[in-house]
Amino acid sequence: MAELELGRHCDVPDCRQLESKKCEEAKSKKRKGAKNSETAAKVALMKLKMHACGDNSVPQTERIYFQVFLPKGNKEKSKPMFFCSKWSIGKVVDFAASLASLKNDNNKSTSQKLRLCHAVSGEALPFEHTLETWLSDKDYPLYNGGNIILEYLDNDVLFIEDTESYFSYLLTSEKMADPWQECMDYAVGLARKAGEIIRGALKEEISVMTKSSPVDLVTETDQKVENFIISLIKEKYPSHSFIGEESVAAGEGSILTDNPTWIIDPIDGTTNFVHRFPFVAVSVGFVVNKKMEFGIVYSCVEDKMYTARKGKGAFCNGQKLKVSGQEDITKSLLVTELGSNRDPETIKIILSNMERLLSIPIHGIRAVGTAAVNMCLVATGGADAYYEMGIHCWDMAGAGIIVAEAGGVLLDVTGGPFDLMSRRIIAASSQAIGERIAKALQIIPLRRDDATN
Repeated sequence: MAELELGRHCDVPDCRQLESKKCEEAKSKKRKGAKNSETAAKVALMKLKMHACGDNSVPQTERIYFQVFLPKGNKEKSKPMFFCSKWSIGKVVDFAASLASLKNDNNKSTSQKLRLCHAVSGEALPFEHTLETWLSDKDYPLYNGGNIILEYLDNDVLFIEDTESYFSYLLTSEKMADPWQECMDYAVGLARKAGEIIRGALKEEISVMTKSSPVDLVTETDQKVENFIISLIKEKYPSHSFIGEESVAAGEGSILTDNPTWIIDPIDGTTNFVHRFPFVAVSVGFVVNKKMEFGIVYSCVEDKMYTARKGKGAFCNGQKLKVSGQEDITKSLLVTELGSNRDPETIKIILSNMERLLSIPIHGIRAVGTAAVNMCLVATGGADAYYEMGIHCWDMAGAGIIVAEAGGVLLDVTGGPFDLMSRRIIAASSQAIGERIAKALQIIPLRRDDATN
């Protein structure tokens, strides 16, 4: 689309030059809403990157993402879009109108113009200004990941009076269409904050305790992070259920029901955390009717946020993930762990299984010390399969759906259907590799997570 001529729409006066009471009210309203808008935009940005449409020739470093709310009466209420930060507001309007198939007579002498309006104050942005000018303006902030409104306004109208009406309708319809998306968005923010706590703790002296064995470690940070996450989710969703690693270690049950259930591992990779080995993750899985609805794994030292929503794909920092699709086991790279069980017979089976797989042969076996990150590596295509016996539902609930939504498969180590409470898993890039791994494995007897006696 050709760049708009400078001043093409200058017949509409710039609101900054109007010394009216309405302008001053708008300024005040913007300042009050700026802090909340900035926080919301940071949370929304990753989601927008997953779904936004725009000009793919725009460099990643110049892309600015908005949830664009469309004119009232339009069948589609909003659309995620990205634009170039260097574009004029006029070009942004023209491009957005094209993406949303809106009537656009801005280059004609008409009584109405399609305007881009500030989501907080409702002010129509001057056509000749650039997008980056508004992004950097302290008094008139727009935020990457924020909201913006497109609306038809009479030439003498410079404001939308009721901006809230655009958002309230969408929020209601979104909740009806996907009741768990709000839960996921909230959990992404909590996982990021939990990661900040963990990164801070890595700089301090770490107090270490043990659980089931001298190598099954837990720290005060594990407990602090789990309490932080669960207390805030309980406050927001009091009817939901919870299964947390440290809560179970303290004596609480881990029975999975049909109720919406949050399954949380506050620090997946505690031994890594103790030794400051840089693969440590916050894992959050959300299960309804015993089916995984979404998963979040935040590898906080790497600052990699892995997410997946059922039926909507898997992402890392907003970039869509896809498994390798490798079907030839002899060309595969596997990931697994040795676990924390030091029973000699169990160790013998673990090492024997590795030997069986290596002698197929395969390219190799790797271990990074966290089940959740291991599975996410399969989702990225960096590894072709992950297998392990002896882990728990909180190790698998967040990352399992990430692998599945990236095109992978989840199997039991027997080759049968995956069971979240069974404490064992094969997460593979293809059914063929998963089944071949299952064929090679000797099974380790395990007590299920939901065992009651």
